[in-house]
Amino acid sequence: MLKTLNCLSRLNERRLFDKHVLSSLSMITSNRQLATKSEMQTTKGLPKLIVPVFDETIQRLKIAVKPFAKNGEELQDLYQTIDDFARSDGCGRKLHCLLEHKSTQTSNWLSHDWWINKAYLEGRDPVMIWSNPGLVFPELQTMKNANKGFVAQFISRLILSVIDYRNALKSGDNPEKQPKTGPICMDQFSKVFGTCRIPGSNIDDIRFGTLNSNEISIIISRFNKFYKLSLMQSHDKEATLASIEAAILHILSQTSSESIAFGSFSALPRNDFYTVYQLLNENALNHIIESEFVVNIDHIDVPNNGFNDNETYYKVMGKQSLYADINNIGNRWFDKTIQLICVTNKSGDRLVGLSFCYEHTPAEGGIVVQLMEHTIKHLMSDKTKLSLTQNTKLEELSLIPKENIDKIRASDEFSKRKYLEFINSIDLEILEFKDYGKEFVKSLNFSPDSWIQLAIALAFYKVHGKVGATYESGGTRMFAFGRTETIRSVTEEFAQFFKNPNNQSLKNAIDSHKIVAKNAVTGHGIDRLLLGYNCVAQEIKSNLWKWGIPEYVRDNPLNHLDYQSLDKLYTNDLYKRSKHFQLSTSQVASALPQSFMCYGPLVTDGYGCCYNPSKNQIIFAITSFKENNANTNALTYKSELKNCLKFMQQIVLKQSKL
Repeated sequence: MLKTLNCLSRLNERRLFDKHVLSSLSMITSNRQLATKSEMQTTKGLPKLIVPVFDETIQRLKIAVKPFAKNGEELQDLYQTIDDFARSDGCGRKLHCLLEHKSTQTSNWLSHDWWINKAYLEGRDPVMIWSNPGLVFPELQTMKNANKGFVAQFISRLILSVIDYRNALKSGDNPEKQPKTGPICMDQFSKVFGTCRIPGSNIDDIRFGTLNSNEISIIISRFNKFYKLSLMQSHDKEATLASIEAAILHILSQTSSESIAFGSFSALPRNDFYTVYQLLNENALNHIIESEFVVNIDHIDVPNNGFNDNETYYKVMGKQSLYADINNIGNRWFDKTIQLICVTNKSGDRLVGLSFCYEHTPAEGGIVVQLMEHTIKHLMSDKTKLSLTQNTKLEELSLIPKENIDKIRASDEFSKRKYLEFINSIDLEILEFKDYGKEFVKSLNFSPDSWIQLAIALAFYKVHGKVGATYESGGTRMFAFGRTETIRSVTEEFAQFFKNPNNQSLKNAIDSHKIVAKNAVTGHGIDRLLLGYNCVAQEIKSNLWKWGIPEYVRDNPLNHLDYQSLDKLYTNDLYKRSKHFQLSTSQVASALPQSFMCYGPLVTDGYGCCYNPSKNQIIFAITSFKENNANTNALTYKSELKNCLKFMQQIVLKQSKL
């Protein structure tokens, strides 16, 4: 049964809200205005995602694999396999023809089905660390005399600020201004609220939310308990704030107990989570699924004098955003698209920090950055477009059916043990690089992103003595329903710079990266097309293809030799090595230089490396697994990355003095 708690009373005393509680807010400039409804409408005229020219893609593939060849013989062997795949009557051209045929019948041949399935829903690893990124807010400047009342009011205003963003989307506005280069797709913005992933036995499902409802519910969790807060629209701002504060104060007043850590279930491998999910209360699960977002109120040990330096704070908050800790994992629901994490001290009377953790299936990181920036700006402005009635209702959810309590308790022990094993296997380090930022790189007429990518790859080379395949995420939102394409950052010019670093080889490397990056974001990449070929072949072979057969393929149908040709390409050692991305990288920029995103590596013997370049500094969030054959070490890599950034600066400054 759901326990209903009335939150109708106003608080007797109103507390002042400190408008300076967040640092660096002045960095949010007024230049980032709401996109207008008309701008939102122009996205409907975006072009379809293109199917790249076949022969050009084949040439790009040959160029991309070259830096990873152990010798000329291995390289020529792969080139021959690629040529066989690409011959005039070969498998590649048939698959390409079929893909073009699908493209004529859909607005995006990749995003609607293949991408969310292959990249996300079919994955059986935990979404925690492997998939879900964390986004850390700027550090809070907490008041020494802070109390639970202040904490409750702050969290209440924070909730209303997130809801304001939702309602801006509902009204047709959007916090992202269209770039000068032309309109970009806004589809992802409409999919972050009310959306939830649902575990399955072989493939997960996802239920997308809607912005149409005037009734809003959110889930608030603390001490392993989940509460549903129901809200109704009205115009009484003070009544709204008071009723939400009363609900938050009630939750903060609860004491911890030895209870089941429900959130740890969502950190399990997907098949394990599916098994436990079947045991939970369906009605309570539906409340979580249908909620707009989840608010986690964590509690951690905090030094009385705060943190010694920024990097220490960043590291603590990075861990809370990415995977929490054993005392707070019960609060998480990693399948929910948006989790707003409010970290307090153990007694709940002092704010420590804020972050988001988001489930990656419906949207990319930049969308969540926009949510963060809007939330902070709205929070500090003390404006609320949406107010809510005093009919706010708080319900504690009961997730355990009585008949399943013993099985759920056994699952609780299992999930917490698996959780501890997993988080103890990963390292997170933060590098706050202050020697220079993107303005210095721009002064050299270099691309800041290309410069940073070169430093990231060079650091790997220095630490491991070899070239590491690098995945950089490139946005394709210039196309309808566009998501990303792989920028294969490491080029032959990168490898030449590693071996012979000088001003000219540095320039050549940066120029080569700009070319592959431009190809990727304009739809001329390699990896999404190769994924498409594989999906086409699977669907044809399994009689699941529903897009019709073009005349060329009817006359030249796929046969067993074609499937062998495809398999020979995809299982080639050099080809696999070029796609074994030991560096998973992404620029997730924010107007707030003290915020950053973090995520796990793509492979067990690799690194995750996300960065926020600002005017005069760059923040990097670096992750690695502790025990693997490659001996990856996030702390060692952090140190070398710092050295490489300085080394590259020295190269160009030395040249400028000649």
